[in-house]
Amino acid sequence: AGDACTANWHDPQAHWFQMRLWTQARVHGRYAAHCMAAGNPGMDPELAVGFHLELFTHTARFFGLKVVLLGRYNGQGLEGEPEAELTSYLRTTAPPAPTFVRVLLLRGRMVGAVLIGDTGLEETMENLILDGLDLSPFGADILDPDIDIEDYFD
Repeated sequence: AGDACTANWHDPQAHWFQMRLWTQARVHGRYAAHCMAAGNPGMDPELAVGFHLELFTHTARFFGLKVVLLGRYNGQGLEGEPEAELTSYLRTTAPPAPTFVRVLLLRGRMVGAVLIGDTGLEETMENLILDGLDLSPFGADILDPDIDIEDYFD
């Protein structure tokens, strides 16, 4: 049921969007099962959907590197926003441990991130997106590898 499900709500402020991935199909299938089992006292609604629809998250491995996509990582749904209010920062590191980190901010608040390689930033970026903190004062320093942002924002 999950692979045929369509989320027909639209919240432009949300950090989740439908992309028809198998991870989303599994969550929607669980939600469909919950709806079919309505009234079952053993079924916890939080387990049916819960936080899965709070933030778009997708993980995969390409060429042996971990790839994590968070929120509106590529500006999905932000086409109508003034370009001057969108900021993107990126950081790369070279082999032997290559990484790529790109974050997207709207009006100083992080709305998406692409993490490739073993960055160790997954949870921090997730929290920054969900918390909606104004990161304007930090500028590109939020990706400075010499600053341990996990200590500030995790």
